[in-house]
Amino acid sequence: TFLCQLAAQSSLAVDTETTSLRPVDCDIVGYSFSWKEGEAYYLPVRSNLGTSLDPEETARRLKPILEDPSVKKCGQNIKYDMIVLRRAGIRHRF
Repeated sequence: TFLCQLAAQSSLAVDTETTSLRPVDCDIVGYSFSWKEGEAYYLPVRSNLGTSLDPEETARRLKPILEDPSVKKCGQNIKYDMIVLRRAGIRHRF
């Protein structure tokens, strides 16, 4: 499964898509991940256009991976994502 693949990575890029440019008062719309050049994954948790994943359950299942200090994480504008993830209950280790 996707979570097994994600958990097996020693480093990955992470990004959040949100409802606002202000990290202190936005909701997560989706999570993006990549660990291989030319390949990425998107997990939608809020969508007006179709099926999306449960936001709380998705955060709960991503939490152990994103909090694992042995997994290196990087991203563009990562400080923003750190604030957003913390509001979702994920005490990340970047």
